[in-house]
Amino acid sequence: MKGIIYCRVSSNEQVQGTSLENQQSACIEYARRNNIDVEEIFIERGESATATNRTEFLKALERCSRGKDIGAFIVWKLDRFARNTTDHFNVRAMLLKYNTTLHSVTEPITDDPQGQLIIVTGK
Repeated sequence: MKGIIYCRVSSNEQVQGTSLENQQSACIEYARRNNIDVEEIFIERGESATATNRTEFLKALERCSRGKDIGAFIVWKLDRFARNTTDHFNVRAMLLKYNTTLHSVTEPITDDPQGQLIIVTGK
């Protein structure tokens, strides 16, 4: 399966640290363990997840829409993907139209009640 990785930090202070490197390394390792061939890595530096109009996020979504050959959209943690449930479910539905599923390195994503609770509460 082909996949992409999306990493994000929301402040310039975090950009200076190792958070992006740690996220990227963990996502690459996750892809390796799950036999996902990483086609591209999108890095968002210092943009909040309060809006879905983040530059690299939009590029990542656009990549998933082209050819519909990307099966996995990998993030380190769900809050790197979206900060509210409305955006989360809307973008996830869009990804499913592209035959792409969301993968979190640190949290299980399932459609059962427990998985939905994790998405809604972030815990």
